Amino acid sequence: MFPYAIRLRRLLDVSLSGMALLVLSPVLLALALLVWWANGRPVLHRDTRLGKGEQRFDQLKYRTMIEGAGDDSSVAAEDDRRIFRCGRWLRRWRLDELAQLLNVIVGQMSLVGPRPIQPNQVNALSARQREILFSVSPGLVDPVAADFLAEDEVLSGRDEAERLYLDVILPAKAAAQVAYIQTRTWLTDAYALVRMPFILWSPQHRCRSAQRLRRLLAEQSG
Repeated sequence: MFPYAIRLRRLLDVSLSGMALLVLSPVLLALALLVWWANGRPVLHRDTRLGKGEQRFDQLKYRTMIEGAGDDSSVAAEDDRRIFRCGRWLRRWRLDELAQLLNVIVGQMSLVGPRPIQPNQVNALSARQREILFSVSPGLVDPVAADFLAEDEVLSGRDEAERLYLDVILPAKAAAQVAYIQTRTWLTDAYALVRMPFILWSPQHRCRSAQRLRRLLAEQSG
């Protein structure tokens, strides 16, 4: 990407995320109060992720797990015991991720891009996937998210949820992200940004995602 395009993308990220923070401030405050009421402080959770160039940063989320529950697994299925009831609702509708508008403001993330990866999940990627994914900033909105919307639901109740995610789901997701990055344009990014709220909160899209993921896991196990 040309230097002027990088600067323009950064300007748009700051402008749009700043406006979103302003417009959504009542919602963000309400979510903070909801987490505080449901499970006390802290309201925000910081989790290490890898950004552009594999630089580590603290990704922000509204806390959805019991404080001090531990990090036994890097993958949280829908039935994970560490998630408190209110947190389960926040995660299902991705409202916990709205705090990442702050990560966009400070330049650690972009509005559109592949979702950031945990350091201990990098080995699940191929060398080519790793090179391409870390050549761009991770995003608040992932254009390929629709196909993987129900991964927490599909992994629920499975004994080896983390292994299945790392061996099957994450490589498939990374392949789709690489394909998008290689063909992305300003228009496709804008389209992904506009349509994503409708996808995230659509029961039909979640159902289709669950069907795709179950087929994917069945093919691998077969």
